[in-house]
Amino acid sequence: MTAMKACLRTFALSVALFAAGGAGAFKLQAVGPSSDASPLGVVNRQALGFLNHFTSDVHERITREAYETAGVKLTDDVIAGVRWNDNPPAVRIGALFGACNGSDLKLADGMACWTNMVRIDRMAWEALSRREKAIAPLRSHFGDMQFLHAMASRSGEPAVETRRNALRYAEFAYRVARGEIGPRANIFALRNARTALDPDTSAWASDLFSAPAKRLWTVQDIYLPRSGNLRLIAFGSLLHLVEDSYSAAHIWRRSTRVQANGCPSYDATDPILRFHTYVGQDTEKHGLCDDAPDWLETPRSGSPIEVLAQIVRAYRDGRDWPVVKAILEQQVFRLADDASDAQPGRCFELRFDPSADSSNAERIAVIDPACREEPR
Repeated sequence: MTAMKACLRTFALSVALFAAGGAGAFKLQAVGPSSDASPLGVVNRQALGFLNHFTSDVHERITREAYETAGVKLTDDVIAGVRWNDNPPAVRIGALFGACNGSDLKLADGMACWTNMVRIDRMAWEALSRREKAIAPLRSHFGDMQFLHAMASRSGEPAVETRRNALRYAEFAYRVARGEIGPRANIFALRNARTALDPDTSAWASDLFSAPAKRLWTVQDIYLPRSGNLRLIAFGSLLHLVEDSYSAAHIWRRSTRVQANGCPSYDATDPILRFHTYVGQDTEKHGLCDDAPDWLETPRSGSPIEVLAQIVRAYRDGRDWPVVKAILEQQVFRLADDASDAQPGRCFELRFDPSADSSNAERIAVIDPACREEPR
């Protein structure tokens, strides 16, 4: 825990230094009196919203439940892959902040440290230079790689485009998980390589890593900065994408179920009405609906756990991509006929003075009922 706090303190100080000369969207008391509520002395409500993600294990719990339901043994490498989407790839941002690289950090602690740091990337995104905005962890939350979280890259992005990006990434990850794309495959060169990938997916993946500094990156580089089973890590990343698609903070689906915290609760086949985009969202509201869903606490028939277990069994049984693609198209990413373009989401829009000290502000515990039935 000491190592993690050191990582967080270093990162918060770095962000504060960058912000001092940048947009200054968030105020951090990066190095100040510590307390149980805010170990870094952070007083801004949005910053605290990010810090509240640090101890969350929702993805791990969902994955464990899915594997138990499927009757398949879960491995640490799958869990590492589930965490990967929040941090792709950790080593690429290391030179910026110099944290989480200590030789005394175990693999699990290091991964947790990196993941926690990247959770604060809203502040970094506002403050860092144009060059640094190309770093993959920032792209995954605020840029063109939000599909890793089943979200749109921008407001106004058509739902069919977001869905297509999610399915293309799912194909890439699954084929890596199946060993059909090897660890030494150059990502940028995929468009000209003979692989099992659909040609459009090959070109799409190549474009993601077309910047000069990334043209030598391999599958090994993006998925496996240290040690582990690359194929299982890629599969865990696919599971993260599916799990995120059932968070009301990420996607608005047609559903009449409402949880105690005001967040919609989804079944596996509820059609998608709109994808959300992280830019413009209130961090605390987002986090509220990213908390443990009711279907995890109280399992029910038709819940997302069942479709996740279906995907786990398909992978265990060695099923080809078309089988998993059908599951994703027909259940996970089924679009409603009246699906609309991406927005932050009326329930999650950022509505506060970013320069204000919100240390005494009342924490959001329930989503406003007035926003549940969103106008079309």
